[in-house]
Amino acid sequence: MSHIGEKIKEARKSMGLSQREAARAISRRYGVRLNQPYLCLIEQGERTNYSAKLEHALKDFFNIDKPFFGDLGNDTDVQWLKELVSKKLQRAYINTLNAYNLLGDLMNLSKIPDPNVPGVPGATAVYENCVLKFTVPELLPRGRIYTAESRDHWMGLIIHAYSSLKMEVKMKHALCVVRTLTPQSEMWDNDNRAAVSHVINAIRHLGIVEDDTYENISLLQVGGVDNLYPRTEIYLLEKECPESLLKEAGIFPM
Repeated sequence: MSHIGEKIKEARKSMGLSQREAARAISRRYGVRLNQPYLCLIEQGERTNYSAKLEHALKDFFNIDKPFFGDLGNDTDVQWLKELVSKKLQRAYINTLNAYNLLGDLMNLSKIPDPNVPGVPGATAVYENCVLKFTVPELLPRGRIYTAESRDHWMGLIIHAYSSLKMEVKMKHALCVVRTLTPQSEMWDNDNRAAVSHVINAIRHLGIVEDDTYENISLLQVGGVDNLYPRTEIYLLEKECPESLLKEAGIFPM
């Protein structure tokens, strides 16, 4: 019985690629570590215990039929592929939304997301008394490094919640209050500016504000402790709203 290495070798030769060229192309396209000697061992059938991520890259690059989820060897492979598909769909949605909003800027169109696109479930949105509130059952990522993966995830959460409102919210100059409720042992630092930018980007892309400059949106960060239900609450209201409205919304204690 032929092993997968023989299929890879046959496909590589049909593509007119050397082992070195194929290994370099796969590494760059899929973000996996692969060099010519290791690819040679795979083709010879001497390496068969490589990671599920590398297996997916090889099968996808060489167009080798992949088994359906139910035919995979273990739960780890199944979970990895499901997460990969989810991330790909999230990235595709965000890219589509960016393109749509760019077109909207050129043609003066509305920036309301398509309600048929699910985004990322998990967050909720409520609009009451001129206050738009998002509740995300997650904490913003720590650190100051901006990553596309965390950006897409958080934008997807907020977009999905906003689409459930079935209404359009517009603010001329919004005050955005980001309230982080963490367990006592995991205090969130206010200098995590890269993480907060995910929230601002989502608000801008939804068209709630015209742009994310200081003329259109101001930011306020507050925190608290909740050991039972850590979460991130995002409040949006017109900047001119009185302090009493902030208290009624539950942002500050009475």
